[in-house]
Amino acid sequence: VSIAQEALGRLMRVDRLGLIILGGDRARIHRYWVSRGGEAHEAVQNLPAEGPLARALRSGEVASGIVDPTGSDWEGELAAEGLRSYLVVPLVAAREVVGAVAASSRRGAPFPMGEVDTAGRVAAQLAVALRLRESEHRYRTLFDHMPVGLFRSTPDGRILDANQALVQMLGYPDLESLLSVNARDLYPGPEARTWWEDQRQASGTSSLEMP
Repeated sequence: VSIAQEALGRLMRVDRLGLIILGGDRARIHRYWVSRGGEAHEAVQNLPAEGPLARALRSGEVASGIVDPTGSDWEGELAAEGLRSYLVVPLVAAREVVGAVAASSRRGAPFPMGEVDTAGRVAAQLAVALRLRESEHRYRTLFDHMPVGLFRSTPDGRILDANQALVQMLGYPDLESLLSVNARDLYPGPEARTWWEDQRQASGTSSLEMP
């Protein structure tokens, strides 16, 4: 949220900025940060049932307008802080809503189109970053919990990472101990590592399953 605050703060008049991240099922809010005065605070995590924030998260369309203090709970929260206009821009990655940027201001007019476009560009970049982080998390979970030994190393044999299955399989007390070993020493002989390198280069990939 601090990155979004910095980017939007230079280009828009924003008095409060919210960053909403949806859960994996997209039916609930996983995290919700609100930034006031440059400081981010985690807020309530309930997905609103109605109002502009709910519509934007469900439809994937931008919502912009004047705060109605008698409208949704979210608008009531904004009104209680003296905020009078809002702009909700969904974070869409691969045609899927993964969250939203919710900006609000004390001015009594809707956000101008130039600022709406600016927020849209920032939201597009945030959506890509969130999708990448999600993909990395899924990879990490799969890597760590595979029941077979896996590791990553440089061409010269320096081990960059390994999962717990490999640590236990090779009898090392912990991952740090394994990382201090050169991968070449884990093969039955130098020809085995050479064979693996030849196969990897022939396949044109950066990884290869060992037999």
